[in-house]
Amino acid sequence: MFAAGAAWVAVLGALVLTSANPVVVNRAQILSSSLIAIGHRDPQKPDQLVITRLLLGAEPAREITVRDWPEICPPGEIIVPLVRVPNEGFRVTQGELPNPPAKIGQNAEAALVRPLVYPATDEVIAQVADLVGVAPAR
Repeated sequence: MFAAGAAWVAVLGALVLTSANPVVVNRAQILSSSLIAIGHRDPQKPDQLVITRLLLGAEPAREITVRDWPEICPPGEIIVPLVRVPNEGFRVTQGELPNPPAKIGQNAEAALVRPLVYPATDEVIAQVADLVGVAPAR
């Protein structure tokens, strides 16, 4: 009986370590973005994003200036949902957006979207690719 209990605790511990707090992308933010880039921030130029790959949109340049970065940004390669701001460049997608996003202009309720960036893991890339309809190949 003790062995069965210990095995159950071990299984639960393994589940906690492998599936606790998965990253879930904000659907409204992703669908309202005009450019979704994978890249990294240059520590010497904190407002710059060095793009390594695009999931949505046409590449404006290999390095772009981004406004309104979130306070917390994961280290390493990140996924950045962006919108173009006339005469300013790009900013991380945020603000009040229709919820659900598919109902733009159809009396949809507004949802407040904080500017978020995501770690560029295979799981997060697959979520974003599924939402925007691109192949999630790395």
